Amino acid sequence: MIYLKALQSFWINYINFSGKAKRTEFWVNILSFLVISQILLRVSYYIGVFSYLSILFDLICAIPLMTLVSRRANDSQVNPKVTLVFIGFYIISRACLMFSASLLFFLYGSHH
Repeated sequence: MIYLKALQSFWINYINFSGKAKRTEFWVNILSFLVISQILLRVSYYIGVFSYLSILFDLICAIPLMTLVSRRANDSQVNPKVTLVFIGFYIISRACLMFSASLLFFLYGSHH
């Protein structure tokens, strides 16, 4: 039940940077995002469509993840500058992941 409420809150608060997010809501959504993203990345590779499924999922979840981090920072009274650093790190890391995945795909192709 907690899991479903946390996911529901994630999508309802899609662009809500104010307010608070409890620890459970934060970690359920972060871990769900990581698991689903990895599954989509592997499925994309297996069916040979580059990593478009994973990239699309990342783009859809980018804004709600940033708002979730912002709400969690508000709840735990973290300095807003730390939130900006985390969001910047997230954007840079996802861009690097997408670039490296595309480079590997174009260099080696699919495994078929």
